[in-house]
Amino acid sequence: MITRNPIVPENHVSNPVTDYEFNQDQSCLILSTLKSFEIYNVHPVAHIMSQEMRHLSKVRMLHRTNYVAFVTGVKEVVHIWDDVKKQDVSRIKVDAPVKDLFLSREFIVVSYGDVISVFKFGNPWKRITDDIRFGGVCEFSNGLLVYSNEFNLGQIHITKLQSSGGATTQDQGVQQQKAILGKGVLIKAHTNPIKMVRLNRKSDMVATCSQDGTIIRVFKTEDGVLVREFRRGLDRADVVDMKWSTDGSKLAVVSDKWTLHVFEIFNDQDNKRHALKGWINMKYFQSEWSLCNFKLSVDKHVRGCKIAWISESSLVVVWPHTRMIETFKVVFDDEMERWLIQMDQREQLMI
Repeated sequence: MITRNPIVPENHVSNPVTDYEFNQDQSCLILSTLKSFEIYNVHPVAHIMSQEMRHLSKVRMLHRTNYVAFVTGVKEVVHIWDDVKKQDVSRIKVDAPVKDLFLSREFIVVSYGDVISVFKFGNPWKRITDDIRFGGVCEFSNGLLVYSNEFNLGQIHITKLQSSGGATTQDQGVQQQKAILGKGVLIKAHTNPIKMVRLNRKSDMVATCSQDGTIIRVFKTEDGVLVREFRRGLDRADVVDMKWSTDGSKLAVVSDKWTLHVFEIFNDQDNKRHALKGWINMKYFQSEWSLCNFKLSVDKHVRGCKIAWISESSLVVVWPHTRMIETFKVVFDDEMERWLIQMDQREQLMI
């Protein structure tokens, strides 16, 4: 394991990280602080750029382009920043503080209050749908929108945002607004309220977990068919993050128990089963457990983390409080005849 010396002390929080997220292919990491936003290459870790910007609370980047969306102290306004021009190219005003942002080359999806709004890329960005009421959890990737049901919080809706040509009349504009949301799928994913949903890179599968945090389920997005059901653990836990591997064959999950789990999607025989699976016909004993796991080392000030895969067998975990990024490898140990997660290196980000 390679460990590099910290650039700043681990308890250095004079300029705390206010938000952080990976871009769409997880190759870049963008972080916001009270003073600026910073962009890093994930593997190898390298600082790409810094832009002074005060009081940021949300920040997202569009692939590896020069476009960045962010929210400042005025939490109802989304700024679309062009880093080549070094200025806002557009702003979006909504009716409540922004909860989350999702960008694509065609759309921007904004969740706020109990609604989701979809805007068309342009200057200005135009709202192209009526507000979609939801249960507080959503995800958007490759034109596919997944969100929890506003009435039954254990259900999720999956719908495709369809591209439409420009409207030349008011009537055509109304038709375009109605046509932008494709036929959807409703999935009864969990009994308890949904905590998190994650689409894989192809957007043909979605992983879900509830606030209970014990069961992870994987569904096909096309028809809602259940593909896999995994058991994270026996005790209730708050799932902090879930991420799909680059080829969609594995799913990494970390909870506030601070154990990193990796589940195998296709070759399910590699996942662990209870020793009494063939003897006791109870759901708990029939469960699929993770392929491998790793107990993460955290301090008492930890506020969460996020996962990104850098290859089919390697992933990183970012810790915003200490500004650390840790790299792990998923390997098969021939001698022990089982899969293991091994820490590769730790690096500290300069902010």
